[in-house]
Amino acid sequence: MAGEDTGDGPAVFVIFAAGIFIVPLPVILSVGYGWPMWLSLGIFIPVIIAASYWMLKKCRGVMFARSYQERHRTRRPGQAR
Repeated sequence: MAGEDTGDGPAVFVIFAAGIFIVPLPVILSVGYGWPMWLSLGIFIPVIIAASYWMLKKCRGVMFARSYQERHRTRRPGQAR
């Protein structure tokens, strides 16, 4: 897989997913249930880091697979790599 590059695509998906699904939780808990800010930060910063790392690995794998699949699907027989 030398030469394969996913660019910034997976990072964009991970940023949007973390921003939409994970970030509102500490806000809701702080405002709605009166959690102290230090508790929300102490719990959700490691959660966001772990979830982002996990999602980034999965998204990069999907992007590599799609790139590889697309490159080999569009190549014509007898065409050099």
